[in-house]
Amino acid sequence: MTVSISSDKLDGVKFRFKDRSLERLYYEGHGKERYPKNIVDRFFRIMQLIHDAKDERDMRNWKSLHYEKLKEKKWKGCYSIALDKTTKYRLIIEKITEDEGISLLITEINDRHYG
Repeated sequence: MTVSISSDKLDGVKFRFKDRSLERLYYEGHGKERYPKNIVDRFFRIMQLIHDAKDERDMRNWKSLHYEKLKEKKWKGCYSIALDKTTKYRLIIEKITEDEGISLLITEINDRHYG
């Protein structure tokens, strides 16, 4: 399911979830006990920033996101956004090019080495 966060928003960053559990976390708050509270809070703040972004350049300009392309072969085509500096939680996303432009596939919350 591709989601345009705001129905009155004609352009901007669109996204969908690869992982059903993240989709449920976002829409229903279900599963938030799987992560530390600060990670869940930051996840929702990041999703709000994605909502507010006009395009990917906005995300790159927000230095606090630490939005970066992953280099490891396993993560080809993936990017990460920092959810927490001390525990290394990252929101892993993929950029998908579509006819309407770029959308993000929200892949996972990862606290392991991500490359």
